[in-house]
Amino acid sequence: RRRSPSEDLEGPDTTKVEFVPFEAAFMVGKNQGGAVRAIARASGCQARMANHNRTLYLTGTEENRAKAEKYVGFVLAQMTKPVRITDEDIHKDCSMVNVPDLSCGFVTGTNGIHLRRLEEDWGVLMLFVEYSGKLVCPASGTVGRGAAECRTEQLAVFGPKRGRRGAQLTIMNVIEDKMPGYFSSATRSSGETYDADSDGEYEGEWGTSTMEVKESILPYALGKNSGTRKKLMLASNCVLQYLGNLAIMSGTAEERTHAQEYLGWLLQTLDGPIYVDNYEARPDCTCVDVPGPIVGFVTGAKREALSRHEEEWGVLILFNGHHGQRGHGAPDPVVKLLIFGPERGRKGAETDVLCAIEYKSKGFVAANLAEISSDAEGFDVERKLMTEAEVSYALGVRGATRKKIAVASGAILQFIGTVCVIAGTGPERQRCKDYLGWLLEKLTNDKQNTIDTRGRDDVTELVLKGLNNKAVGVVTGKGGQTLQGVSKVTGTWCIVARDHNGFERLCIFSHNKGKWHGDEGGRNKAEELFRAVMREAKRYDDQEQYRSHGRGSGRHGYDQPYESSRRYDSSRQYESPRQYDSSRHGSSWGGRSDYDWAPPRGKGKGGHDGGKGKGRGKGKGKGRDNSIGKDEPDARGHAEKFDLVRQFAMWTAKGTGEVRDGKGWAGKGRRYDAGCAAGALPAASRHSPDKKVQL
Repeated sequence: RRRSPSEDLEGPDTTKVEFVPFEAAFMVGKNQGGAVRAIARASGCQARMANHNRTLYLTGTEENRAKAEKYVGFVLAQMTKPVRITDEDIHKDCSMVNVPDLSCGFVTGTNGIHLRRLEEDWGVLMLFVEYSGKLVCPASGTVGRGAAECRTEQLAVFGPKRGRRGAQLTIMNVIEDKMPGYFSSATRSSGETYDADSDGEYEGEWGTSTMEVKESILPYALGKNSGTRKKLMLASNCVLQYLGNLAIMSGTAEERTHAQEYLGWLLQTLDGPIYVDNYEARPDCTCVDVPGPIVGFVTGAKREALSRHEEEWGVLILFNGHHGQRGHGAPDPVVKLLIFGPERGRKGAETDVLCAIEYKSKGFVAANLAEISSDAEGFDVERKLMTEAEVSYALGVRGATRKKIAVASGAILQFIGTVCVIAGTGPERQRCKDYLGWLLEKLTNDKQNTIDTRGRDDVTELVLKGLNNKAVGVVTGKGGQTLQGVSKVTGTWCIVARDHNGFERLCIFSHNKGKWHGDEGGRNKAEELFRAVMREAKRYDDQEQYRSHGRGSGRHGYDQPYESSRRYDSSRQYESPRQYDSSRHGSSWGGRSDYDWAPPRGKGKGGHDGGKGKGRGKGKGKGRDNSIGKDEPDARGHAEKFDLVRQFAMWTAKGTGEVRDGKGWAGKGRRYDAGCAAGALPAASRHSPDKKVQL
């Protein structure tokens, strides 16, 4: 039994907030609970709506729950009146921006979509307020000389310091773009940084630095869709935004220093090669040796390959010195490639680059890699030698299997030749090794393995009890496509295996439990998707059992189960659809009708099941079953049978939209079988016909 929300969330660290119907509707809104998610991100709580959205459960520390309750009050206050806040409502969790009337619509966007996007990107809550205190100094710009003063509105940003600063600078960038010089003029003249708010988390370390960029190269510093700016921000872990041609960098002293260096090196590449002094001693740098002849392969067309690694891992990748760029001749035999960023990102990018080098120059990297193991709880690297068959099976099509295991375990997994590299914390590496070992067991055990999950907290099990082999195939999909699709969508690794007692069940592995609802992945979301597939598999199983116990004493009677020729596809459509064959009814429906039956051929005596199959009509046909004929004990009248088939054919044609100019084909796929299961067709028509019925 699935636990109810109250059973899951009620506890000493949970606060329950009740809503009346109109308040619940306002909290959910058109964004399907976007306000609730913003409150959870800004406060650091876990938030869950229950009881038809009439109850909100907040789970977290006492301080975080108090913030969340305060934010709920602010959101509900917008329904009837302006939100008024004082210094009593400020607990070092608020920043403000004075937004001019001329740019209010530009800042909010259509139906507030711009603010909602900023809330999601920076993990904050944003709303317009009327503030009457003195603790917060709003960021307020000045209009140019000769321009009339404009009225402003106060936009409040609630959340952690880094998120508030990022959202504040983004709003200031939008206003600066609409009103040039509104903020940047004070920064140039007096060094104003608009960062007066203090926060206990960064007390004494937080600050803001500025750097001027030439107008001509500003587009290069921004990049397409601000991609270069985001890349520098992730690599340095510093908040970076532009006000005009001024780069504003906020963060700790070390983060700001890294951001300035990375931006300076990036702009130097426009003039020629760069040279980084003493890069071996830098804690934020990893060096990779690249053979000179394959520099172009590692870089990619228009730097596409390196840009992909930078975007995926949040790092900055640069060549140190001459590397064969245009106008500088051939590269050196070995070129130094420098990777800047956090440790995990650097290691992920390094393994990807080494994999590309080994692919192009066999043995250049793998020959120098030996097996290593580690028991460290912190971040570390392990390597293991494998066979080519194991590497090929573990990679999957275009590396799909490798990516699923890496995401589910939370570790970095890559193959450099036949060397498996696993990087991450101790628990992440152990999960990755377990998943990889269970996967490779299928190579030696004829794709059957046993997984003992007792004592594990990273798995959800679904018992496939009561389903036959074909119904289990419905759950897995054709070639495992359903398992692969759910794994990709939810960030899990799914496999059907036996437990320690030998019973088969579906295992969903992931370090992220996730939520039942929403777009967030995890085990709970995967379980919800698989339960929907299992319900369909159960219906399929029931239909198979119904057909196996159908009427008639031929080969499809009680003594032998019905063997269907259908194969299940991941798109939940059936291949090899069974189509209607009029000749299988022998002469029992003699003559032709408005359905334009195919003309019967042959004599109607002696179906291949041994039954006589002699019908009542005058037409001749080669009957295949003895269930329709004068000897059938439950035979109904000819008119009634024909009317049932006609109604079912009309229903399938309408329900699928396959009618074209009054004509179409009926009785395809599972629609035909659904009619059989419901008793809409005579018993003989439940056998696999192979000709079409034309309407």
